Amino acid sequence: MTEAYSQVAWDQLDAMEASDPHRYADTLDLIEDILDEPGSARATADVLTTPHGVLFENFVPDRYPLAVFWSNHPAQGPRIEAFFPHDANRS
Repeated sequence: MTEAYSQVAWDQLDAMEASDPHRYADTLDLIEDILDEPGSARATADVLTTPHGVLFENFVPDRYPLAVFWSNHPAQGPRIEAFFPHDANRS
């Protein structure tokens, strides 16, 4: 299995933990769900196709528009790529 977090995600988590512990805790709850049950998380995710592949997007409960972006490769498993506000209703 590869690293479960990209360097970008690690850096974002560090900054969030220092600035907003409640938002950090809510985000970690979702990340744990994604890493523990990627199939269930994938079922409720929006799918984004990028030049680098497919990303899944799950919104942090009660923190919209904060979303966690992650990838899932059969051989390596889920990996948290980044998280940031994203308005899903914006066209």
